Amino acid sequence: MGPPGSVYGYLVNGAAPGPYPTLGFNAYGPNYLAGAPGYGGVFQYQNGDGSLIYYTGTNNAAGEPHDFHSGDLRYFETAASASATTNPVSAGCM
Repeated sequence: MGPPGSVYGYLVNGAAPGPYPTLGFNAYGPNYLAGAPGYGGVFQYQNGDGSLIYYTGTNNAAGEPHDFHSGDLRYFETAASASATTNPVSAGCM
C-alpha cells in the first residue's frame, strides 16, 4: 500500500484458526521481511475464531525477517483484552 517500510496487506495461510488476513507495518509477506531499517509490527485477524492480534517486531535491517512477541494486544470476538509478554516467537509460528 506504499513504499518499502510502509503498510502491506496480505494473507498468511496456516492451520486453524487461520488463514490469517494480515496488515504488516514494515513487515511484508509470510516471512515478515522488513522493507526499511527499523521495527516492524503486524495486525493479524484469525478467520477461525474472530481474534484480532497485534504483534510487535524486532529492530531489523531492510530485507531481514522480523521476530515477533506473542500477541502484545489481543481482541476477541466476545471481549477485548490486552496482554503483554517478553517471550518472542519466530515469525513463522504465528
